[in-house]
Amino acid sequence: MEQIFIPKLEQKTISKEESFEHASKLFEPIGREILNKDGEVEIENEKLKIKFRYADLNFDIDNIPKNDEEFIGTNLGVRDRRLIKFLNFKPDLYSELKSLKIESKSTPNKLDLKDFIGKIKIYVLKNGSDFSGSSADVLNDWVKLNAEPKTISGLLTAFHEIGHRVDPNVNNLELVFSSLGLLERDKKIENQEMMDRERYAWAYSLSKLRPFLNEMGIDSKDLNTFIHEYALGTYSDYIKNDGD
Repeated sequence: MEQIFIPKLEQKTISKEESFEHASKLFEPIGREILNKDGEVEIENEKLKIKFRYADLNFDIDNIPKNDEEFIGTNLGVRDRRLIKFLNFKPDLYSELKSLKIESKSTPNKLDLKDFIGKIKIYVLKNGSDFSGSSADVLNDWVKLNAEPKTISGLLTAFHEIGHRVDPNVNNLELVFSSLGLLERDKKIENQEMMDRERYAWAYSLSKLRPFLNEMGIDSKDLNTFIHEYALGTYSDYIKNDGD
Protein backbone atom coordinates (compact mmCIF):
# COMPACT_ATOMS: atom_id res chain seq x y z
CA MET A 1 0.00 0.00 0.00
CA GLU A 2 1.32 3.43 -0.95
CA GLN A 3 2.31 5.54 2.05
CA ILE A 4 0.45 8.84 2.32
CA PHE A 5 2.31 11.78 3.81
CA ILE A 6 0.13 14.23 5.71
CA PRO A 7 2.12 17.05 7.31
CA LYS A 8 1.20 18.01 10.84
CA LEU A 9 -0.15 21.53 10.42
CA GLU A 10 -1.07 24.18 12.95
CA GLN A 11 -4.78 24.55 13.58
CA LYS A 12 -4.64 28.23 14.49
CA THR A 13 -2.71 30.83 12.55
CA ILE A 14 -2.27 34.56 13.12
CA SER A 15 -0.55 37.44 11.34
CA LYS A 16 2.71 39.06 12.35
CA GLU A 17 0.78 42.09 13.57
CA GLU A 18 -1.39 39.88 15.78
CA SER A 19 1.71 38.24 17.24
CA PHE A 20 2.97 41.72 18.17
CA GLU A 21 -0.31 42.37 19.93
CA HIS A 22 -0.69 39.06 21.76
CA ALA A 23 2.97 38.45 22.69
CA SER A 24 4.27 41.99 23.04
CA LYS A 25 7.01 41.03 25.54
CA LEU A 26 8.82 39.12 22.82
CA PHE A 27 9.40 42.31 20.85
CA GLU A 28 10.45 44.59 23.69
CA PRO A 29 14.11 45.18 24.66
CA ILE A 30 15.37 42.48 27.00
CA GLY A 31 17.11 45.10 29.13
CA ARG A 32 18.84 48.44 29.04
CA GLU A 33 21.98 48.98 27.01
CA ILE A 34 24.92 49.65 29.31
CA LEU A 35 27.46 49.65 26.46
CA ASN A 36 27.21 50.21 22.73
CA LYS A 37 30.56 51.28 21.30
CA ASP A 38 33.05 50.08 18.70
CA GLY A 39 31.07 46.95 17.90
CA GLU A 40 30.68 45.95 21.56
CA VAL A 41 27.14 45.81 22.97
CA GLU A 42 26.05 44.93 26.49
CA ILE A 43 22.44 44.61 27.64
CA GLU A 44 21.40 44.05 31.21
CA ASN A 45 18.26 43.59 33.28
CA GLU A 46 17.75 42.55 36.88
CA LYS A 47 18.36 38.87 36.12
CA LEU A 48 20.46 38.66 32.96
CA LYS A 49 23.43 40.10 31.14
CA ILE A 50 23.88 39.73 27.38
CA LYS A 51 27.04 40.66 25.50
CA PHE A 52 27.68 40.58 21.79
CA ARG A 53 30.35 41.87 19.44
CA TYR A 54 30.16 42.89 15.79
CA ALA A 55 32.79 43.26 13.08
CA ASP A 56 32.53 45.11 9.78
CA LEU A 57 32.52 43.18 6.50
CA ASN A 58 35.37 43.79 4.09
CA PHE A 59 35.52 42.97 0.39
CA ASP A 60 38.54 43.51 -1.84
CA ILE A 61 36.65 45.80 -4.20
CA ASP A 62 35.78 49.49 -4.27
CA ASN A 63 32.22 49.30 -5.59
CA ILE A 64 29.97 46.46 -4.50
CA PRO A 65 27.88 45.08 -7.39
CA LYS A 66 24.17 45.84 -7.13
CA ASN A 67 23.02 42.94 -9.33
CA ASP A 68 24.30 39.84 -11.12
CA GLU A 69 25.31 41.77 -14.23
CA GLU A 70 27.65 44.04 -12.26
CA PHE A 71 29.72 41.03 -11.15
CA ILE A 72 31.11 40.86 -14.70
CA GLY A 73 34.66 42.18 -14.79
CA THR A 74 35.17 42.17 -11.02
CA ASN A 75 37.91 40.20 -9.30
CA LEU A 76 35.54 38.76 -6.70
CA GLY A 77 35.73 35.04 -6.01
CA VAL A 78 32.75 32.71 -6.06
CA ARG A 79 32.34 32.76 -2.27
CA ASP A 80 32.31 36.58 -2.09
CA ARG A 81 29.79 36.72 -4.91
CA ARG A 82 27.50 34.26 -3.14
CA LEU A 83 27.78 36.20 0.12
CA ILE A 84 26.96 39.52 -1.53
CA LYS A 85 23.89 37.96 -3.15
CA PHE A 86 22.91 36.32 0.15
CA LEU A 87 23.00 39.78 1.76
CA ASN A 88 20.70 41.18 -0.94
CA PHE A 89 23.56 43.04 -2.67
CA LYS A 90 23.77 45.33 0.38
CA PRO A 91 26.60 43.92 2.52
CA ASP A 92 27.36 47.43 3.79
CA LEU A 93 24.11 47.23 5.78
CA TYR A 94 25.28 44.11 7.66
CA SER A 95 27.85 43.31 10.34
CA GLU A 96 29.22 39.91 11.28
CA LEU A 97 28.23 38.72 14.74
CA LYS A 98 31.55 37.57 16.19
CA SER A 99 30.40 36.64 19.69
CA LEU A 100 27.28 36.34 21.81
CA LYS A 101 27.11 35.46 25.50
CA ILE A 102 24.13 35.21 27.84
CA GLU A 103 24.70 34.96 31.58
CA SER A 104 22.23 34.58 34.43
CA LYS A 105 22.89 36.67 37.53
CA SER A 106 21.17 34.26 39.92
CA THR A 107 21.87 30.79 38.47
CA PRO A 108 24.86 29.00 36.91
CA ASN A 109 23.19 29.18 33.48
CA LYS A 110 25.46 30.54 30.75
CA LEU A 111 25.41 30.40 26.97
CA ASP A 112 28.35 31.15 24.71
CA LEU A 113 27.74 31.07 20.96
CA LYS A 114 31.27 29.95 20.16
CA ASP A 115 30.74 26.69 22.04
CA PHE A 116 28.41 25.22 19.43
CA ILE A 117 28.19 27.13 16.14
CA GLY A 118 31.42 25.78 14.65
CA LYS A 119 32.12 27.41 11.26
CA ILE A 120 28.75 29.13 10.99
CA LYS A 121 28.99 32.85 10.24
CA ILE A 122 26.15 35.11 11.31
CA TYR A 123 25.40 38.40 9.56
CA VAL A 124 23.14 40.91 11.30
CA LEU A 125 21.35 43.89 9.76
CA LYS A 126 22.68 47.02 11.43
CA ASN A 127 20.01 48.43 13.76
CA GLY A 128 17.66 45.76 12.43
CA SER A 129 14.49 45.20 14.43
CA ASP A 130 12.26 43.08 12.14
CA PHE A 131 12.96 39.35 12.36
CA SER A 132 11.11 38.75 9.06
CA GLY A 133 13.39 37.90 6.16
CA SER A 134 16.01 36.21 8.33
CA SER A 135 17.34 33.06 6.69
CA ALA A 136 20.02 30.38 6.55
CA ASP A 137 21.96 29.73 3.35
CA VAL A 138 21.34 26.26 1.94
CA LEU A 139 24.91 25.44 0.92
CA ASN A 140 27.14 27.68 3.01
CA ASP A 141 27.39 27.97 6.78
CA TRP A 142 25.81 31.41 6.72
CA VAL A 143 22.93 32.89 8.69
CA LYS A 144 21.33 36.26 7.92
CA LEU A 145 19.44 38.07 10.69
CA ASN A 146 17.26 41.11 10.07
CA ALA A 147 16.89 41.77 13.80
CA GLU A 148 19.63 42.38 16.32
CA PRO A 149 19.61 39.98 19.30
CA LYS A 150 18.23 42.64 21.65
CA THR A 151 14.75 41.15 21.99
CA ILE A 152 13.63 37.60 22.73
CA SER A 153 12.04 37.40 19.24
CA GLY A 154 15.42 38.39 17.79
CA LEU A 155 17.25 35.80 19.88
CA LEU A 156 14.70 33.08 19.12
CA THR A 157 15.01 33.81 15.40
CA ALA A 158 18.81 33.78 15.57
CA PHE A 159 18.93 30.33 17.14
CA HIS A 160 16.14 29.13 14.83
CA GLU A 161 18.26 29.96 11.78
CA ILE A 162 21.31 28.35 13.38
CA GLY A 163 19.11 25.30 13.92
CA HIS A 164 18.55 25.07 10.18
CA ARG A 165 22.30 24.95 9.59
CA VAL A 166 22.92 22.17 12.12
CA ASP A 167 19.86 20.03 11.31
CA PRO A 168 21.31 16.53 10.71
CA ASN A 169 18.27 15.46 8.69
CA VAL A 170 18.66 18.03 5.90
CA ASN A 171 20.10 17.06 2.52
CA ASN A 172 21.29 20.46 1.29
CA LEU A 173 22.06 19.37 -2.28
CA GLU A 174 18.62 17.82 -2.60
CA LEU A 175 17.06 21.10 -1.44
CA VAL A 176 19.04 23.06 -4.03
CA PHE A 177 18.19 20.71 -6.90
CA SER A 178 14.54 20.72 -5.89
CA SER A 179 14.36 24.53 -5.69
CA LEU A 180 15.94 24.79 -9.17
CA GLY A 181 13.44 22.36 -10.62
CA LEU A 182 16.16 19.78 -11.31
CA LEU A 183 14.68 17.14 -9.04
CA GLU A 184 11.14 15.83 -9.26
CA ARG A 185 9.67 15.22 -5.85
CA ASP A 186 6.25 14.45 -4.44
CA LYS A 187 4.68 17.68 -3.18
CA LYS A 188 3.29 15.98 -0.07
CA ILE A 189 6.75 14.69 0.85
CA GLU A 190 8.26 18.14 0.29
CA ASN A 191 5.61 19.71 2.52
CA GLN A 192 6.23 17.14 5.23
CA GLU A 193 9.98 17.75 5.12
CA MET A 194 9.50 21.52 5.16
CA MET A 195 7.38 21.34 8.32
CA ASP A 196 9.86 18.90 9.88
CA ARG A 197 12.72 21.31 9.19
CA GLU A 198 10.82 24.23 10.71
CA ARG A 199 9.82 22.28 13.82
CA TYR A 200 13.39 21.04 14.30
CA ALA A 201 14.79 24.58 14.04
CA TRP A 202 12.30 25.97 16.58
CA ALA A 203 12.96 23.07 18.94
CA TYR A 204 16.68 23.75 18.62
CA SER A 205 16.17 27.44 19.39
CA LEU A 206 14.11 26.67 22.48
CA SER A 207 16.66 24.11 23.68
CA LYS A 208 19.33 26.82 23.77
CA LEU A 209 17.25 29.64 25.24
CA ARG A 210 14.88 27.79 27.56
CA PRO A 211 17.13 28.23 30.67
CA PHE A 212 16.77 32.02 30.32
CA LEU A 213 13.14 32.46 29.29
CA ASN A 214 11.75 32.87 32.81
CA GLU A 215 14.39 35.50 33.54
CA MET A 216 13.27 37.32 30.41
CA GLY A 217 9.65 37.25 31.58
CA ILE A 218 8.50 34.97 28.78
CA ASP A 219 5.89 32.26 29.34
CA SER A 220 4.55 29.35 27.30
CA LYS A 221 1.61 31.39 26.02
CA ASP A 222 3.96 33.97 24.47
CA LEU A 223 6.02 31.21 22.85
CA ASN A 224 2.97 29.42 21.52
CA THR A 225 1.74 32.67 19.95
CA PHE A 226 5.04 33.44 18.26
CA ILE A 227 6.26 29.97 17.26
CA HIS A 228 3.11 27.96 16.63
CA GLU A 229 0.38 30.44 15.75
CA TYR A 230 2.56 32.85 13.75
CA ALA A 231 5.79 31.19 12.54
CA LEU A 232 4.63 27.61 11.99
CA GLY A 233 1.15 28.88 11.23
CA THR A 234 2.55 30.80 8.25
CA TYR A 235 3.97 27.59 6.78
CA SER A 236 0.75 25.74 7.54
CA ASP A 237 -1.26 28.32 5.64
CA TYR A 238 1.21 28.09 2.75
CA ILE A 239 0.64 24.34 2.51
CA LYS A 240 -3.13 24.59 2.94
CA ASN A 241 -3.22 27.07 0.04
CA ASP A 242 -1.07 24.80 -2.15
CA GLY A 243 1.92 27.12 -2.03
CA ASP A 244 0.10 30.24 -3.20
